[in-house]
Amino acid sequence: MDGVKDIDYLTFRDYLTGIYNRNYLEKFFRDKNYKNLAVVFLDFDNFKYINDTYGHHFGDKVLIKSAEKINSLINDEGELFRFGGDEFIIILVNKSLSEVEGVVQRIIDEFNCVFELEGKEIFLTLSAGIYMAKSYEDLYEIIRKADSALYVSKKEGKSKFTVFEEKIESQIKRRAELLVRLKKAVENKEFYLIYQPIFDVSKSKVLEVEVLTRWKCEDLGEISPSEFIPLLEETGLIREFGYFVLEEAFKQLKIWDDIGLELKLNINISPIQLRDKKLVLNIKKLKEKYKIDLSRVIIEITETQMIKNDEVQNKTLNQLEQLGISLAIDDYGTAYSQILNTVMVPAKEIKIAKEIIDLIDKDIRVNLMVKYMIELFRNLGYLVVAEGVENKQQFEFLKEFRCDKIQGYYIAKPMDNASIIELIKNGLDLK
Repeated sequence: MDGVKDIDYLTFRDYLTGIYNRNYLEKFFRDKNYKNLAVVFLDFDNFKYINDTYGHHFGDKVLIKSAEKINSLINDEGELFRFGGDEFIIILVNKSLSEVEGVVQRIIDEFNCVFELEGKEIFLTLSAGIYMAKSYEDLYEIIRKADSALYVSKKEGKSKFTVFEEKIESQIKRRAELLVRLKKAVENKEFYLIYQPIFDVSKSKVLEVEVLTRWKCEDLGEISPSEFIPLLEETGLIREFGYFVLEEAFKQLKIWDDIGLELKLNINISPIQLRDKKLVLNIKKLKEKYKIDLSRVIIEITETQMIKNDEVQNKTLNQLEQLGISLAIDDYGTAYSQILNTVMVPAKEIKIAKEIIDLIDKDIRVNLMVKYMIELFRNLGYLVVAEGVENKQQFEFLKEFRCDKIQGYYIAKPMDNASIIELIKNGLDLK
């Protein structure tokens, strides 16, 4: 009998975590009689970063700890299965949608924080897709639909869940169409740059711009960055794309220099690019090619990237700083902020996220928070930039409390090269 039990264990248990595996998922589905069944597809956000930074052995330990945590949160309400890699499936039988959503939200909330493992601080979130199935449906069709819902969660910002709806199928089809065209778009340089002015409060004029990228697809028209940037990262094309953006930005800076416009450039860099050992070398080459003073280049990374405290990334950031490039922390206040993490990164600017700026004058607590954020970071030696400023009330509030720079539609919308030249020549008309 022990031999039979051993065979069953090897057949139906995941070798790493000890929880049920895909074989048992199929058996569970065949053996159970149910009227309503919810399938929850869980996937960790950016788990590859854990493996790349600390190694696969440490990544395995994170998976073991995570599986234990998810199991404890499910209690006796459902069964947990490891589907493969960092993907898990939960099956809940005869539960209402609201009950399922409650379980899933509980799990997501539990992971949306920094936790420690073997002396290392880990920030690991997860996303989920939910499909409420009927008894006559095929298991792998059910899983496909839950996976489709998961894709939407990833696309819409991660660390959330999505319940499958039929309209999601069209979104998946759209994604497939974009993937087919994306490689060709990178090779053919179908992307182009536009620039959003950034207002210097003390000088009362625009002294720098943020570089933004757009894609005009030959047969699908204009594609939003929120659609194509995640796909570039997912496919690995972000490196090639990133170097295209850097070269075009440096080329534009040289053109402005030649006509007497001494602007600074803010350029967003993907975490994948920051982990590329060729990044610093390529920037040095571009500096020599276009004769650019790198003190006029500001690299923006997101607050989420900063939280990860990646050793390879931090080494690159330090090398960029040694070249004279400044670093700005973008979208500050949208993730799990820790002041200590912030001051450990060689940044010179903090960009307060639009989500916070939107609430100025709508909530007195937000007004106080923004006021003290500006004061705190200025006292720590940072320049403070407000993003997404859309009206005069926000602008005047930020000026009053000595925000250094202001960016948003109230200042100017993103524009092409000719419009930037005209704006600098004629000055900014703030009404």
